[in-house]
Amino acid sequence: MRDGKAATVVEQFDYLTSFVGVENFRKIFPVILTDNGSEFKYTQEIEKTDRGEQRTRLFYCDPQASWQKAQLEKNHEYIRYVLPKGKSFNPYTQEDIALLLNNINSTRREKLGGKSPYEAENRKGVELLLECLGLHSIPSDEVNLNPSLLKSKLTILQAVTAKYCIKAGCVRFDKIGRQSVSFAVR
Repeated sequence: MRDGKAATVVEQFDYLTSFVGVENFRKIFPVILTDNGSEFKYTQEIEKTDRGEQRTRLFYCDPQASWQKAQLEKNHEYIRYVLPKGKSFNPYTQEDIALLLNNINSTRREKLGGKSPYEAENRKGVELLLECLGLHSIPSDEVNLNPSLLKSKLTILQAVTAKYCIKAGCVRFDKIGRQSVSFAVR
């Protein structure tokens, strides 16, 4: 996401909704649980489209209550394996973040019966969303959750991202600004 402003968050929700449609968005993200950051202050605009259609329900965690979104905390832990706390996300591109998310979401988890989040996900409409965001499974023996992951740029990922965007007819990521998307595992 290009900045941490509430209006930009709404833009990103509108952007994702335009790809998958309101009905699929509702199925993919029936509820969004977030912190009380100012970037999420436009509750109505996030929950509803500009035509007033309900797309999701937004709920806020209590301050200092990370246990309220425990499934997401594991993803945060994985992010910190690659980007230690205090390290800025600013120098990284959408492709870098997609690479990080592909490694995180390709990691098998005990809570998912030994499957990765990608292997466990089967909701309709998710495939197009993943393709447009350059997100895809990678072989488990190639998963890298170390700082070295983002030290070398992978042009293969950029080519794959471009291929998926062209195939799915979506806009290149650099035209919409940086954004980060992760899927919470239930």
